[in-house]
Amino acid sequence: MDHALLTGYSPAKEFYSPNYLVSSPLNEAEDLRTTLYWKPYVLTDKDNKKVTIEFFNNDITKKMRVVLEGFNEDGKLTHIEQLIQ
Repeated sequence: MDHALLTGYSPAKEFYSPNYLVSSPLNEAEDLRTTLYWKPYVLTDKDNKKVTIEFFNNDITKKMRVVLEGFNEDGKLTHIEQLIQ
């Protein structure tokens, strides 16, 4: 019998997210990021079911495409996409 090596899920990807509240020479360069906010694990509580996120915009974005993907505690998959102007 032939063998096949199957890979699982890839590790969570890390994206650079500047902190403009702190003075740094890195913050002087033009911010051209295409991914503004990335968090692979966002959890809500059963009562509130809301999450507030904060992030800095880049220097070129006029519209933002928000993509939310995940699943609930029952394993039901979710995909929501919205364009914010």
